[in-house]
Amino acid sequence: MNKKINLIICAVIFASNYILAQNFKPWGKEDSLEVCSNYSLDLAVNNCGISFGNSKNFNGLRFNTVDCGIENINGINFTFWTPRQNSGSVINGLAIGLAPEAATINGLSFGLASVISEQSANGITIGGLAVVSQGSLTGIQFGSLAVVSQKKVRGINVGGLAVVVPNGEATGINIAGLATVGNGGIKGINIGGLALVSQNGISGVNVSGLATVAAKGTIKGLNAGGLALVGNEGISGINIGGLAIVSNKYIKGINIAGLAVVSGNEGSISGINISLGAIQSENSVKGLSITGYKIKTNFLQGLNVSGIMSIADNARGITVSCYNEYVNQSGLCIGLLNLADVLKGIQIGLINVVKNNPAPFRVLPLINFHL
Repeated sequence: MNKKINLIICAVIFASNYILAQNFKPWGKEDSLEVCSNYSLDLAVNNCGISFGNSKNFNGLRFNTVDCGIENINGINFTFWTPRQNSGSVINGLAIGLAPEAATINGLSFGLASVISEQSANGITIGGLAVVSQGSLTGIQFGSLAVVSQKKVRGINVGGLAVVVPNGEATGINIAGLATVGNGGIKGINIGGLALVSQNGISGVNVSGLATVAAKGTIKGLNAGGLALVGNEGISGINIGGLAIVSNKYIKGINIAGLAVVSGNEGSISGINISLGAIQSENSVKGLSITGYKIKTNFLQGLNVSGIMSIADNARGITVSCYNEYVNQSGLCIGLLNLADVLKGIQIGLINVVKNNPAPFRVLPLINFHL
C-alpha cells in the first residue's frame, strides 16, 4: 500500500513539474504575441480540490508557475512567477507568490515583490516592495516602498516611502516614510515623514515632517507641519507650522507658527494666533493674537500683543506693541509710540499722537485720548 501511495505522489509531482515547466515564460517574451495555455493536473471534483498548473477556474488549493488567462480562482493560490495576461480575472481567498496579480483580488494577498490589481484589491494586501492598483485599495495595505492606487485608498495604508493616490483620495490611517499624496483628498489620521500633499482637501489628524499642503483645498482638524501648513482655500482647527501657516483665504482656530501666520488677499485670521515672527492678513485679524515681531492687517480686533509693531487701517479692542499705527482706532492702545488718525479711546505710551484732537492735544506724552 505504501509503495502505491509513493508511486502516486511521484507521478503527481512529475506531472505537475512538467505542466509548470510548460507554463513558465522566459524573460523577454512579449505577452501580446502569446496565447495562454490552461493545462493543469487537477485532483478535483467539479473544479474543487487540488490543482497543479494554469487552471482557468478553480476552487481549493492551486499551484502554478505563471498565471495566464485565468478567470476565477477561489481558495489558496500559489503563483511562483510574475503573471501575464489576466484581464477580468478574480482571485478570492489567499494569494501568495512573487507578485500576485489579477483584475480583482479579495482576501489576504502577499507578494515577495508586489501585489498588483487592475481594478481593486480588498482585504489585507502586503507587497514586499509595493502594493499597486489601477483602481482602488480597501482594507489593510502595506508596501515597504509604496502603496499606490490610481483612484482611492481606504483603510490602514502604510508605505515605507509613500502612499500615493494620483486621481483619488486617501481615507483612513495613512502612514508614509516620506509622503502621503492624495490628489482627490486626504482624510483621517495621516502621517508623512516629509509631507502630506493634496490638490483638494486634508482633514483629520495630520502630521508631516516638513509640510502639509492642500493646493486647491482646505486643511481641517489637528494639523502639524514641521516647516509649514499651506491650505489655499482655508485652514481650520488646531494648526501648528514650524515656520509658517499660510492660506489664501481663512485661517481659523488655534494657530501657532514659528515665523508667520499669513492670510492672502481673500482671507482672514481668527482665533488664538501665535507667532514668533509675524501675523498678517490682507483683510482681518480677530481674537487673541501674540507675535514677536509684527501684526499687520486691514481690520484688527480683540486682544493683540506684538513685540515690535502693530499696523492696521482699523483697530478695535486692546493692542500692545512698541509701535502702534492705526487709521481708525477704538479701545485701548499701549506702546512706546502710538499713532492714530482717528481715535475713539485711550493711548498710553512714551509719545501718543491723535490727529483728530485739537492742536494742543495732538501729541502728548504718557497718555492721550479722544472720547
